[in-house]
Amino acid sequence: MMLGYLFQSSFFQYAPMIVAGLVALLFIPGLMVTGAKPEGVGRAIVCVLWKAFGLVLIALSVTQLASDVVLSERLTEQPMLSVLVLIMVVGIGIMVQASRVLAGVDAASKAVPRLVFILTCETIGGLLVVVSMMTILVNFLMTNALTGWEMQTVLGLLGVVLMLGASLHVSPKAKVVRKKK
Repeated sequence: MMLGYLFQSSFFQYAPMIVAGLVALLFIPGLMVTGAKPEGVGRAIVCVLWKAFGLVLIALSVTQLASDVVLSERLTEQPMLSVLVLIMVVGIGIMVQASRVLAGVDAASKAVPRLVFILTCETIGGLLVVVSMMTILVNFLMTNALTGWEMQTVLGLLGVVLMLGASLHVSPKAKVVRKKK
């Protein structure tokens, strides 16, 4: 199960070091933006990291649920389904709360962390699409049969969602979702 790695003790050993490194790497360029305030940059970085964590929780639960449905052609048992829905709801809640806090940060302070988040989502989504489609193609060319395409298709669709989701943003003045230019 993909969610198992998230709850292993090694994850909790390395996660604080990775988060501290990401905060340090984003703080310096974030302060170089004209008009950026240190408190706003710090708040924006933390919100973006929380949004990324929420997105990972949602992606893991949806991918696990979709692969179970596609591969076994039935819904998982009640306890596992409850856990996956709980993880997805927690991820959605984290993303909503981080977005609410991020809305209160000035535009100059959140410019760099937000840009890094958007570009990371687009890059990871694009890589997921390309690798999953190439895996399907190579598998077909080597075996002359279309087998094992289900999980790769689920991952490819997850990549498309990441790419499209990162290309939209809310205009702060009009509060309207628009395609970024």
